[in-house]
Amino acid sequence: QYDKDDLEYAGMPKLDLLGLRMHTALQEAGVLASRRTGDEVDPYDPPPDDRETYALIRTGSNVGMFQLESPGQMHLSRRLRPRRLSDLVAQISLFRPGPVRGDLVTPYVLRRHGEEPYSVPLPQLDPVLSPTYGVLIFQEQVLEVAHVVAGFTLAEGDQIRRAMTKDRGPGAMKGLREEFVGRAVARGVPEEPARQVFSWTEGFAAYGFSAAHAASFASLSYASAYMKRHFPAEF
Repeated sequence: QYDKDDLEYAGMPKLDLLGLRMHTALQEAGVLASRRTGDEVDPYDPPPDDRETYALIRTGSNVGMFQLESPGQMHLSRRLRPRRLSDLVAQISLFRPGPVRGDLVTPYVLRRHGEEPYSVPLPQLDPVLSPTYGVLIFQEQVLEVAHVVAGFTLAEGDQIRRAMTKDRGPGAMKGLREEFVGRAVARGVPEEPARQVFSWTEGFAAYGFSAAHAASFASLSYASAYMKRHFPAEF
């Protein structure tokens, strides 16, 4: 049990293993449902894009659903009206302290429903942010933004991501700001949009969430919602 920074210094990879009670709940519900129906019910392999499951999530009646049962997530379910796994991935990532304080939830929801026009301050950002309607919500996007705007390598972009972590804090971003802006301007990017883009990454420091992490959570959210909809007694 070594500190992650000590491991990195020694050249060793770090792996987090997260134990969740929802795994046990799903497993036991699957056993009970299989016993009652006579067919094998695998809660970890539900049919994808089940309409009835997403219809239930959209009602906001999410008690028992992994990551979706807080009052705020219930409200967001009714606003966002998810219809596919990518919507759940975004929903889980959006409901974090940073996006809520910065009100990034509202433009995402409005753009998702075509009620606000999509826009980005620089055309270079389009391939990076178009999947999330121009809203920065994943750590991976920070690396890509640094790459396409300022010409950072992905390894250099990871320095920005590292500066987001709590132990380093937003203050670690100061030295990177001028380098980011300077390199962006050298590539022909106007200074003001370059500073605006970097301010996004600074604001991201409070809540950065990995897309892979969110997708892992979303798969459990969907599985628990599916079991609640189709095997409510066992679940």
